[in-house]
Amino acid sequence: MAAKIGTGDVSFRLGSSTPAAAYLGSEQVWTAATVPGAPTDVSASMGAQYTINYSPPASNGGSEITSYKFYSDGVEITPGGQTVGSEAVFDVDYTGTQIQVSAVNAIGEGPKSAAITG
Repeated sequence: MAAKIGTGDVSFRLGSSTPAAAYLGSEQVWTAATVPGAPTDVSASMGAQYTINYSPPASNGGSEITSYKFYSDGVEITPGGQTVGSEAVFDVDYTGTQIQVSAVNAIGEGPKSAAITG
């Protein structure tokens, strides 16, 4: 859909869960959201339970991060406890495996973090 405002055209898409870029004349007003970047500062430790800590990605892709996914040797694993802030607690010991974390927003799952040995 395009609407005439002043001397420039404004273009946008209605009825879509993925926003399109909007333009005012020849200048871009906003850009489409993308998947988030990869989480950083991933670490893991074994105490009473196995814990993975991470920092949110530098970019949320323009859409709020809704969840995180966790991987051990490339296979998705599910926290046994609650994921609070930037910490996830697991009932299984993943020591010695390659651990990665990814962020998810409304657009989809972003790239996995660099692998660390748990």
